Amino acid sequence: MTQVREAGDSYLAFMTARGLAKSTVTTNRNLLNHAYRTWGNIAVDEIQPRHVDDLFIGRSWSTGTRNIYLIALRNFLKYCRTHGYLAADFDPTSGWRTQTVEKREKTWLSLPALGALLDAAGHARNRAFIALGIYTFMRASEIVQLRWKDIDLQRNEIHIYRVKTKQADQLPICAELRYELAAWAVYVQQELGDIDPQWFVVPSIGPRPMKGVAGERKLVPSGEPNRLRPDRPIGRPQRIVKQAMEAIGVGGVGDGCHVLRRSGARSLFEELREKGYDGSARRVQSMLGHASVITTEIYLGIDNERRQRNEMLAGHVMFGGGTNPSANLQLPAVRTEIEANKET
Repeated sequence: MTQVREAGDSYLAFMTARGLAKSTVTTNRNLLNHAYRTWGNIAVDEIQPRHVDDLFIGRSWSTGTRNIYLIALRNFLKYCRTHGYLAADFDPTSGWRTQTVEKREKTWLSLPALGALLDAAGHARNRAFIALGIYTFMRASEIVQLRWKDIDLQRNEIHIYRVKTKQADQLPICAELRYELAAWAVYVQQELGDIDPQWFVVPSIGPRPMKGVAGERKLVPSGEPNRLRPDRPIGRPQRIVKQAMEAIGVGGVGDGCHVLRRSGARSLFEELREKGYDGSARRVQSMLGHASVITTEIYLGIDNERRQRNEMLAGHVMFGGGTNPSANLQLPAVRTEIEANKET
């Protein structure tokens, strides 16, 4: 008789052996930990529909998180059936369905707001991190792993490896980013000397320098700036973005590093579109590293088909030619509500 925890450990090892992403394994581990705490270490063949109910009742999970955990639970139970821990014809999640996730406008900042965000970064290291996010659309996990050897200011290229899609890429360094990186390189050289190619571009920062107080057994801040630790990557990059966003009064719960990626991409899309470039979404797709342009449109929160539909038809004739039944109709004079209010 196999216990839930034993089966869970075996399932996680199975997922790791298959080479699944670390985030996927972590999600399944979190789900199993919730199950252990709710059910106890019961035998797998004792799991009943009521156990599934108990696992989800009273949780404050968002709809998206709930759906992810339901899928994870189903995959775990399928693994148990395949390995004989659970009856082959029994599914405790029968009758459960994923819920529709409400589509909400994703946070993205306009160019003026992005400029204000850079100015609110505080430390020069933080400004460099934000600039890389805005002008390359890289994920935070990609930025924190960048080393100086990956940056070629002569060719204006950044060499990266996209862990999520397992692809190498060469991103362009635009004029704005070149300025930011050059200024940051000068700062690093002034503090640390010649730059080692193996150093992280945006490294960790050490603790606040302290000094002793004469005649007292205590330490106080020395007033010197925190020192860079170029051989260590940033631990929590989201703090950099959140603090800057709070400083300029934008963003909300859950907003972080992806706001930089989305805002830069959305701003480029809008600029290309204003210039009449038909392949604007595909150009942005190549910068984001998405496999599909549909993924890019969803990520940016745009719907090109609806946008083009409205631009084509709003205030324009739908059907051209003499067969149009309304071609010769005169537009009646219609007072708008605003005009009526002005008269009163």
